[in-house]
Amino acid sequence: MKNVLKKFSIAMSSLIMMLAFSITVFAASTPSIGENAPTTGSISITKDGAVFNAYQVLKATQNGDAYEYTATDVFKGFFNNSQYGNYTENQIKDLTTADSI
Repeated sequence: MKNVLKKFSIAMSSLIMMLAFSITVFAASTPSIGENAPTTGSISITKDGAVFNAYQVLKATQNGDAYEYTATDVFKGFFNNSQYGNYTENQIKDLTTADSI
């Protein structure tokens, strides 16, 4: 009886592994750009004498109905650099607040 149970558990384990390895793995799909997506934006500065400097960190290239982000030449040394936190282009584009850094 012990041998039968052992053979059965081995057969079941093999079957489960075979089924698990045959499952197709899909990468996360790139979010689609909707027809109503904004194409421009604005920044309002309300403090007298305040200065706002804007820097292009990432280049967005449309690929089908989504965008791919790459670092600009000036900021290539920033990404994947332990001195600055080992951020990738994908992590930077997903930041929404300074607290998430």
